[in-house]
Amino acid sequence: MKTESKQLSYFQFVREALRVCLSAPKKDRRVFLIVVAVFGCSAGLGALIPVLSAKVLNALQDSLSASVITGILIAWTLLYIFIYHALDWIYEAGDWFLEIVFRRYNTLFCQEKTKAFLNIPPLLLSSDFRQKAVSLIPRIGRLGENMVYHIARMTYPVCHLIASTVLLIGLLPVWSVIILALSFLHCFLNIWLNKKVKENMNNVIKAETTNDTFREDMLENAANIRALGIEQEALAELEQKYENFHQLNYKYRVQQVLLSLFPTALNIVSYLLIAFLAIHLAFEQKDIGSYVLLTGLGFDVLKYMVRISNRFKWLHLNGMDYINLNNQMTWDSRLMPKFGKEKIATIKEIALEKVCFTYPEEKYPVLNNLSLKIKAGSRVAIIGNSGMGKSTLINIMQHAYEIQSGKVLYNAKNVRRISRESLRATLT
Repeated sequence: MKTESKQLSYFQFVREALRVCLSAPKKDRRVFLIVVAVFGCSAGLGALIPVLSAKVLNALQDSLSASVITGILIAWTLLYIFIYHALDWIYEAGDWFLEIVFRRYNTLFCQEKTKAFLNIPPLLLSSDFRQKAVSLIPRIGRLGENMVYHIARMTYPVCHLIASTVLLIGLLPVWSVIILALSFLHCFLNIWLNKKVKENMNNVIKAETTNDTFREDMLENAANIRALGIEQEALAELEQKYENFHQLNYKYRVQQVLLSLFPTALNIVSYLLIAFLAIHLAFEQKDIGSYVLLTGLGFDVLKYMVRISNRFKWLHLNGMDYINLNNQMTWDSRLMPKFGKEKIATIKEIALEKVCFTYPEEKYPVLNNLSLKIKAGSRVAIIGNSGMGKSTLINIMQHAYEIQSGKVLYNAKNVRRISRESLRATLT
C-alpha cells in the first residue's frame, strides 16, 4: 500500500489524474468520456471558424471594392469578438452541466472508496492507517469530484488549443512562431504568478494558525496567567501577533494586485501585436483572408494557452492532496490475496513453508525462505528491530498479502483455497 506523500512532477500528475478519471464507476466513467468527446468535437469545430471565414472572404475578394473589404474586416473583427464570447458562454453552460453530473459522481465515488476501505483485513485496520483513513473518508468524494470535474473542464481548452495550433502552424508557419512564443511567455508568467500567490496564501494561513494556537493556549492557561499577574503582557503579545498578521495579509494582497497587472498588460500588448501582424500580412499579400486567419487562430492559441496554464497550475497545487490520498486508499494489485471457496470451522495449526515476500518496487525481500509452525493454544513471541518484517509476517499469516513463493497453511490446507468470509470469521 502506498502511504508516502510526495510532490509529483507535472507529467506524473497528469498520469495520476487520468488514472483517477478512468477508475471511476462504470456509469460515471461513460459520462466522463462522453463529455470529453463532445468538448473535443466542439473545440475542433470552433477552431475551424477562422479558416472557413478566410476561404469565404478570399472567394469574394476580387468582386468587392476596397471600402467594402474594409467594412467586412471590421465586421469580421466585431463578429469574431461576439463568437469568441458566445463560445465562452457555451463553455460555461457546459460547466454547469458538468457540475450537476459530477455531484452525483461525488456520492458514488465516496461510496466506492468507503466500501473498499471496509474490506481491508481486520489486523491492518488496527494500524495507524486506520486512524488516518477514517478521518479522511468524508473528504474523498469531494476531492475526487473536484479532480474529475476540473479535468473534464480542461478538455475543451486543451482540444481547442491543439486544433488551433495545428491549423496555425500548417497554414501560417512563419507567423505561428511569434504567436507561440508570446503564448509560452504568458504560460510561464502565469505559472510563476500562481506559484507566488500560493506561497503567499500559505504564509498567511500559517501566520493565522499560529495566532489561533497562541490564543487557545492563553484560554487554556487563563488561571495560570492570572495567578502570575501577566494578563496585560499576554494580551499585548496577542494584539501584536494579530497586528503583524494583518500587515502581512495587507502586504500580500497589495503584491497580488500589482503582480496581476503584468499578465493583463502582456495580454493587451499581445493582442495588439497579433492584430498589427495580421493587418501587415493582409496588405503585404493583398489577401484579406490572411487577416481573418491570423487574428482568429492567433487569438485562440493565446487565449487557451493562458487559460490552460492558469487552471493546470491551480489543479497541480490543489489536487496533490487528493492524488496522495487516493494512493493511500488504493491497494497495489500485486498484493491482492487470492481466495477460494472452502470453509474452515476452527484453526488447529498455522504453518508457513519456505515463504518469500518482497514489496512491489523494493529490491530486497522482507521475508526469505521462512518456515514456521504454530499450534493452537500456544503463545509465540515475534521479536526483531523495526523494519525486520514482524508486521509483514502477521499480515501474510492472516492472508492480507499475496506471497511470491511458498505456502501458508491452515490445518494443512493452503490458505488460497479458503474463502475470504470463512477466514475472516475464524481469525481474531
